[in-house]
Amino acid sequence: MSAQGHRFIHLALREALLVALLAAAAGLFINHGLLYLTGDTTPRSTRPEAYVLSTLVLYLFVRGVDLVLRLRPPRVQGDLVLCPECGQELPDGTPQGIEAHFRRPLTPPPTEREILAAIALRKAVDEARYNAQRRGAGLDPLAALLKGDVANPASAVQVVRGTRAPEEPKGPSRAERPKTGS
Repeated sequence: MSAQGHRFIHLALREALLVALLAAAAGLFINHGLLYLTGDTTPRSTRPEAYVLSTLVLYLFVRGVDLVLRLRPPRVQGDLVLCPECGQELPDGTPQGIEAHFRRPLTPPPTEREILAAIALRKAVDEARYNAQRRGAGLDPLAALLKGDVANPASAVQVVRGTRAPEEPKGPSRAERPKTGS
């Protein structure tokens, strides 16, 4: 017989023994007068369904207690593991480690190239709005979507624009860039 068959037989015998023990407990529960030791040993005349129902209730109770006892309590860690503000994992949960976490910037400052790209994008969006209004046809649908500028609200200073050619990108040209080996 395989190990799986032995395991199944073991489980079946264990459950049968548990049900037999609980059936005896149900009989004692129904005829609890026997425990008073008064000399009256005649059992009550009850229907067999009462014994079956009592056995079932006791079985469910024992299985519920078994389930609760097998649950593992949650692991408790003494130190702070996650930063309460940003949610990143802290390497050191001590107060000194938390201070070091807050001193360290979470994101690096933007490079000069990223700043120039953001400025160029801002200028291009402003130029598109200006050209759309200058044509007299009103805003085109793309410029209308960009109308509400939340990040950079309009200031009281008016910018006077003239027609100008697009600016060349700053930095080395494609021909001057070093090639990478990929």
